[in-house]
Amino acid sequence: MGDIATPQPVSFHRAQTDVPSEINSVHSRRFVVGLDFGTTFSSVSVACVQRTHDGKDVEVEPSDIWSVCNYPEAPSSWHDNRTDVPTEALYPRGAPHREPIVHLDMTYGEQSSSPREASENAPGGQRDSGMGNFNGDADFMEIDDPLGDYYWGYEVQKEIEISEMPQQNLQRITRFKLLLDNGQLTEQIRAELTPTVDRLQEKKVIGDNRETDIIADFLERLFQHTKDQLKARHGYMHGEPVEFALCIPVIWTRKACRKMHRAMTAALHRTEFITQRFYDVGDLFIVPEPEAASAYVLAHSMDIMAGESFVLLDAGGGTVDAITYKVASHLPLTLERQAVPPRGALCGSSYLNEAFKNKVEERLKGETYLQNMEVKINSIMEHFENQLKRNFDPAKKRYTERLMIDNLKANKEKDFTAHKMHISRKDMAGVFESCLTKIAQLMLDQITQAEAKDVFVKKVILIGGFAASPALVHHLSARLVEYSQIKNRNIQLRLPPNFPGTAVASGAVLRALRKQDGPASTVLSSFGALIAETYDKDSQAHVEQRQFRRYDPNDRSPYIKDTIFWFVNRGEILPSRWEWFLPVSLRFSLKEDFTFTQILYVSDRNHRSSYRVDHEENNGKEEAGRIIVDMTYLKTQGLIEPVKARGVKKPFYEVVFDLVVIITNHCNLKFEARYPSGSTAEESVQERGQICIAAAFLETEENGATVL
Repeated sequence: MGDIATPQPVSFHRAQTDVPSEINSVHSRRFVVGLDFGTTFSSVSVACVQRTHDGKDVEVEPSDIWSVCNYPEAPSSWHDNRTDVPTEALYPRGAPHREPIVHLDMTYGEQSSSPREASENAPGGQRDSGMGNFNGDADFMEIDDPLGDYYWGYEVQKEIEISEMPQQNLQRITRFKLLLDNGQLTEQIRAELTPTVDRLQEKKVIGDNRETDIIADFLERLFQHTKDQLKARHGYMHGEPVEFALCIPVIWTRKACRKMHRAMTAALHRTEFITQRFYDVGDLFIVPEPEAASAYVLAHSMDIMAGESFVLLDAGGGTVDAITYKVASHLPLTLERQAVPPRGALCGSSYLNEAFKNKVEERLKGETYLQNMEVKINSIMEHFENQLKRNFDPAKKRYTERLMIDNLKANKEKDFTAHKMHISRKDMAGVFESCLTKIAQLMLDQITQAEAKDVFVKKVILIGGFAASPALVHHLSARLVEYSQIKNRNIQLRLPPNFPGTAVASGAVLRALRKQDGPASTVLSSFGALIAETYDKDSQAHVEQRQFRRYDPNDRSPYIKDTIFWFVNRGEILPSRWEWFLPVSLRFSLKEDFTFTQILYVSDRNHRSSYRVDHEENNGKEEAGRIIVDMTYLKTQGLIEPVKARGVKKPFYEVVFDLVVIITNHCNLKFEARYPSGSTAEESVQERGQICIAAAFLETEENGATVL
């Protein structure tokens, strides 16, 4: 067992590439992929970064970034190719559930066995991996069963149209991004999604990870399509380096970011963008959606001047985010984050669909003679989505829409004529009212909070799919005129010309390409490891837990097992590269393999070390993963001899090595096991692995951002 005199942090199994790279890409090129995983639509943008002979990146121009297209069943023609895809899926009925990929246990297995089960035969949990019999020969990329006839994106509507099954029996799921938010705002939507999610779980189509499984299944298809497009456009070959940039809403918590990260990791493993065991998304760059959009605006607009402050209002299908930036005074133009907390609200354009559908259903209530009511309403909603909501302009005094409904009887009180339902300007204004009011308030709150900090906003930049709505533009412009008159200032509403739906994904690529080694930053999560500690009578934590004292069978020294050592605590300031060295001594009987398992924990609060895992001091922890180091080869190759402690009859093996924890660029937590101890040479690295901890440095609502 490990030397309990010294805390032993997380370990890991050697990272191996299952399929050798087909090319040597070290000095050729790399790819940066930006993902905008939206509530209603998702998009992916890509940059191919060429490298010089000495390994330096060739600068990428904004125009060189392209967006993935050619989605299956997308409505397109030679002049119109869709570059976004609906975030929805249609699950097969009764398809077998696929267990999480074995080597994702460190980042994906939230339902893995308890620390006590993992350490039943080993103090500190350093022995049993909790992952079955590991022999190094298993096919770690194997998925137990195919998902079956799973449809995603544009395929969903096409399958629904040709399906003979009643729609209520179809396992369709939309807006599942909101499953990651446990706030009050999404409570109703999550409640509406719950019956479908429960049904999928009961039929074992998905597993216990629920929202993580659902998102991973969708992203698997999206990333596979991205890979196919990379091959078609650039001749992408397996093994070429790919960096990912993930856009997140400003209202997300770090816990939501971690769940999204797990789903993304699973999808990338399944599509073999990642082939290394016990690796997750390397160098993942996480950027708030408004920040990514702002990067795109700055790169394409000449209207914003250095020193100006502006509110970026990103109006999408689900969330609307607002954030205030000041443009730095040096070139190229860069963003300087202000003290105004970012805000977000669930009032995107998809909520117009809900309001309109409710109005239509209410008006058709009692028309029981109509057949195929569900089909009729679906046809109306398609017309609303593609025509009515995109063109409604409340500034037009005369407005009437007529919706064709076969066999509808005339009814003057309901404003029906034969086969037609009339929609008035007042009806449409009522549909839009709630969303417009919330968005305007979101905008004005940013402006007034900025003024309180002596930051005076001159422009509000409106972006996102909802920004194309004349109704939204008219409403926000009117509110800004009112506010400007009160304050005797001129605040303008600006819509960037030719702002594509993929601008957020493209902006994420720009941010990832132009990031520099940042200054010291505050870590907003704590990281710890399950350990066994030598009993110390001077330790308050040990004295409080004296009843849990046990004795090492090799040298009879006292210890307390299953404690957590927090090697990074929330609130600490870390440089862009931070290292922690720790000598580790492992002791094994003559018959044991030299395997060492540890559990890594993450928490969004501070903790004192040396308390047992189930102590109240460790409340709020989450298991981040289980990682293995295996040095059995030292015994099998005769590179180590047994030793014997004084007063102990049985000899044992002792393995001493350095475990190094490295945090780089405020996004990756890397591990290296270096043997022999004290060596820094590359060949001394016996095992290595990493997890992404970018979410730990995000200033989310837990750290000041607020939500409407």
